[in-house]
Amino acid sequence: PDTSNPKKFKANGGGVLIAVHNSIDMKPTLLKSSAKAEILSLTLTLHNKKKLCITTCYRVGTLQAENFNEIKNHIENISNTKAISKHIIIGDFNLDNVNWDSLSSTNTLQSNFLDLFGDHCLEQIIMQPTHCRGNILDIVLSDAPYLLENLRISQHNEHVRSDHFAIRFNINIREAVKRIRPIRRNIRNFKKANWTSINEELSSTNWRRLLGSTDINIAWDNFKFRLDDICNRHIPYIRTKSRTRPIWYDSEIDKLSRRKEHFRAKYKQSNNPNHYNKYSLCRRQLKNLIKAKMRTNLYDESKPHTLNKKFWSFVKSSSGSSRIPSNVHNPSGSIHANEPTKIANLFNTHFFHQFSEPSNYEINIDFTDDPVYELFNLSTISELLRNVDPNKSPGPDGISGQILKNCAATLSFPLELLKYLNCPTSLGSFVLIGSWPT
Repeated sequence: PDTSNPKKFKANGGGVLIAVHNSIDMKPTLLKSSAKAEILSLTLTLHNKKKLCITTCYRVGTLQAENFNEIKNHIENISNTKAISKHIIIGDFNLDNVNWDSLSSTNTLQSNFLDLFGDHCLEQIIMQPTHCRGNILDIVLSDAPYLLENLRISQHNEHVRSDHFAIRFNINIREAVKRIRPIRRNIRNFKKANWTSINEELSSTNWRRLLGSTDINIAWDNFKFRLDDICNRHIPYIRTKSRTRPIWYDSEIDKLSRRKEHFRAKYKQSNNPNHYNKYSLCRRQLKNLIKAKMRTNLYDESKPHTLNKKFWSFVKSSSGSSRIPSNVHNPSGSIHANEPTKIANLFNTHFFHQFSEPSNYEINIDFTDDPVYELFNLSTISELLRNVDPNKSPGPDGISGQILKNCAATLSFPLELLKYLNCPTSLGSFVLIGSWPT
């Protein structure tokens, strides 16, 4: 910060950011730095084990030698790191007194920056103004300029409203970048489910006749077939899209985003204020829609004090974190594993030995006249179904919590019939079904 001018920074301004798209199968690592400057660096580990460093920096033009020394130390530390093979720097250095053709400046501090770049073989690529006043303030530096391709300076306000122009370029790392292949599945689109029709058909079903078999397994199969048949007709399927998109990004956001880009392109061509007003309106509507979708997906209205499972799934996917530790070992400590496949095999081996052999317990458990049995009546079952967490994964029965919760009143009766079929007199005659609801 500029201590001589405390009003230089506003509450909603300043800072630097580097974003790496999570579809790229490349591990980004943030470089730890103690530099007291707005500078940030990360490395990307390529598949040949070499590391590419990308740095972004924002320097306020009024800052003097102390800030220069902080930036200098940061760049020198990166240059002295043998594991880093290439370095790309992009940022607003506010070097308004530099002649980039002759690499000279009448300003002593800005001359020091030129010497710093030269000492570390950093070549400046930008040779046309990046500011509306005609100055080259935003620069791109690299010790491997041949990696930078298709460099383009955007027009004023082409992407965002700013007195600076956006810079776009490609980085050719001389190898095919592997992208994470999205896993696409067909899942039920509960947002478009017709719950009214589903409940009407469930209510009109003659469950006593359908579940009249004395064999509980046959009765359960009939129940499951009927429920699946109704749901398939009134709940459409949707094919999941790329995992690299946020969970709240849906067709409605995509449509409005395309509309916004349409008006932005028209305004760019015509400079018509009406087109800009339409673009501005769409941009505002898009921001509000994204906020609403985030709230819908990340919060459960039935449990407003908690964040639902989707939120933590998004955090795990975007941060790369996992609940499974990076290093595990067997109970005796003789086998250690630190790779995903080896960790999975170690868990499989452990649980296989725990549950593969049948138990020989001779414990006589009698639930005859157990008062708990009487608790599972029609109203209790209905209440339990209404309190099901729809964000939880389905159990062995494959019935989604969305269906159980939204059809609690109409599903409670057939489930009570199944309970009586399973144990007509008491829980002492209970039979466990392989896909019984959990």
